Amino acid sequence: MKPVSFVSRSLSPTALSSAPQLVSKAPTGDRPTIADIARYCGLSKATVSRVLGAGRSADGVRALVRPETQARVQEAARALGYLPDLRARALAAGSTHTIGLLYTGDAPILDSVYEPMIRALTRHLSQAGYHLVFIPVGANAAPDHHNNTHPSWSRIVDGYGLDGCIAMHAMSDALRDYLREVRKPIVLLNVTDEELRPVALPDDDNGARLLTDHLADLGHRHTWMWINTECIDHFSKTTRAKSFVNQAEKHGMRTRVEHVTRDAFLSMFFDALSGKPADRPTAIMGYSHSEGIELLHFLVKRGVKVPDDVSVCCFNDVYPTAYTSPALTTVDVPADALGRLGATLMLDALDRDNKGLEVDDTAAQAKHILDEHVIVRASTAPPRSGATRVEDDT
Repeated sequence: MKPVSFVSRSLSPTALSSAPQLVSKAPTGDRPTIADIARYCGLSKATVSRVLGAGRSADGVRALVRPETQARVQEAARALGYLPDLRARALAAGSTHTIGLLYTGDAPILDSVYEPMIRALTRHLSQAGYHLVFIPVGANAAPDHHNNTHPSWSRIVDGYGLDGCIAMHAMSDALRDYLREVRKPIVLLNVTDEELRPVALPDDDNGARLLTDHLADLGHRHTWMWINTECIDHFSKTTRAKSFVNQAEKHGMRTRVEHVTRDAFLSMFFDALSGKPADRPTAIMGYSHSEGIELLHFLVKRGVKVPDDVSVCCFNDVYPTAYTSPALTTVDVPADALGRLGATLMLDALDRDNKGLEVDDTAAQAKHILDEHVIVRASTAPPRSGATRVEDDT
């Protein structure tokens, strides 16, 4: 395409008349640069850079250039398809305004409480001018000490030039050591670590106590808890189960905690229903909404009425717990609040880092615990005396 025909379709007649030199020169490379625009406009690279620059001081620097000159430069940039080199700008400014969300496994977990948590985290970081990117970090990755190299994920962290990292899954020793080595600000969100701070967590300990109290207040004295072994490993498995058992003991409740697959748990439960009445639980607590929803499905399929025959409740007040039949009584984990708090903690950490403050101060080492509460719905009720009818699953 000839330079004349290219510019004549992109620039206004006014721009052409005020900058005729634009039609006689073309960019020297595939991607137009500031030098190309300077040649087109007959201006210095410094002047063009002032007009097209970005950053906190850009408006003040741009004001040094006459408005008509700014218009010529901006029009030329649009016509020639100029795109700023964001990486170069970031290196010059010492910040990419990019935060890495570290995850393990084949892909990031975006369902359950993680979806509203990540949405809130992204929204509040964006309002402060930061972008969130997903960074895969293999749980078992380790440095190659023989070749003096770091694992592959370290090249991703360095390549993005991340300003900081947020972890939502347990970290390997290699990753923890690497983040310390490169002195990246780090925030832990819904994950525990004995060595790293700050951290934001839901109060699963109290949430389990509150849910146990709710069942006890209804009159339940024999309750089971099911933790599906097929769900991801998380510290909350131990926290919720331990708190449930301890609180149940205070109420004189009989308890049973099973870490098994769905089929194994259902087999145990239906065996109990076929046995002595004293062996039958009157309520079941699911570790998460997944257990609660699956229980409702298979109990109804076998003719067990919820909550008439057995009450069902669980953690995580996420879709579709409010729309099942009956609607599930749940513990509401404050996912949105956790996301907002995670963003705040990261922005505070970046501010301390920019000011050169030590990371071992009180704010940096804080452990933030957010309250949980019980949402009572139709799936829990006082226990009913009498045998439970169980139908053949045919």
